[in-house]
Amino acid sequence: MRSRILVACLFALWAAPVSAQVELDQWGAFAVIASSDCTDPCDPETELGWLLGLSFGPTNGGPEIDLVDATLSNGRGDAFAEASVQGVLTPVVRVDANALAGGWMDGTGTAVQGYTYVGVAPDSIDVNVQLTGTVGNPDGDPATGLAAQVSYVGDANVASLVFENAVQGLIIPDGAVQLEQTADGAVALADVLSIPVSPGDQFYLLVSSAATAGGVNAFAESLSTLTVSFDPSDAANLEAANAPPSVPAMSWPFATLLVLTLAFFGRAIVSRRDASIPT
Repeated sequence: MRSRILVACLFALWAAPVSAQVELDQWGAFAVIASSDCTDPCDPETELGWLLGLSFGPTNGGPEIDLVDATLSNGRGDAFAEASVQGVLTPVVRVDANALAGGWMDGTGTAVQGYTYVGVAPDSIDVNVQLTGTVGNPDGDPATGLAAQVSYVGDANVASLVFENAVQGLIIPDGAVQLEQTADGAVALADVLSIPVSPGDQFYLLVSSAATAGGVNAFAESLSTLTVSFDPSDAANLEAANAPPSVPAMSWPFATLLVLTLAFFGRAIVSRRDASIPT
C-alpha cells in the first residue's frame, strides 16, 4: 500500500504545472529591401522626391520562421538583408547596401526570439550587443549608415506581442539600446541591455539592423553581423521559444513535499528492516 501511495505522490508531483504561461509562438525572422531616388547629397528627411519614389523590394519572413533573407539589385544599387533565429540561443542579423548616383538603397533585417527564465531567484539578464561593419560615405550623406536596435518585451506584456507589429516597429518595448553610425569608416559599436526577471518569467528579444546607402559610391555593410549574446551564467537559465521542450521543472513547494515523502518512506522501510533482524 505504501509503495502505491509513493507512486501516486510522485506522479502528482510530476504532472503538477509550475505556472500557467503564455505560449511563446511569436518568434521568427523578417527581411525587407527598399529603394528610392535622391539627389546628391541624399537626404530623405528633406526630399519630397525621395518619398514619392520610395518602393519596396522583396520581403520575406513571419512568425515561427527560423531563417530569411531578401536581396535586390536595380538601377539605384543593390541591398541585402538576412535574419536568423536558427540553431543559436540568440538572433543574428546581417545587412548590406550599395548605392549608385541618384539612388538610395536599404536592407533591414529583424529577428524576434522568446525566452523563459528557469532560474530559481530574481535576476537581471544582460544582453551584450555588438554591431560591426563598414560605412562608405564620401559625401557625408545623412542617408548612409548602419543602425541597430535591440529591445525587449517583458513578462507583463508578452501576451500582447504580435510578430507583424514587432518587426514593423509598431510596439513600445519595455527597454531598448540603439547603435548608429553614419561617418565614413569602420564600425565597432557595443552596448548592454539589461532585462529584470523573476522565476518563470517570459520575455521577447527584438533584434533589428538596417544598412542604408544614398549618393555616389555610398555603401554600408554589416555582413560581419549584428550579434547579441548572454553572459554564460544567464544563458544557463534561459530556454528559447524555438528550442525542444525540456523536462518540466518542479516548484519549491512540490520539491519540498517530494523530499519529505521520500524521507518518510525511507524511514519506514528502515524501521521494518530493523524489526525483522533477529536480536
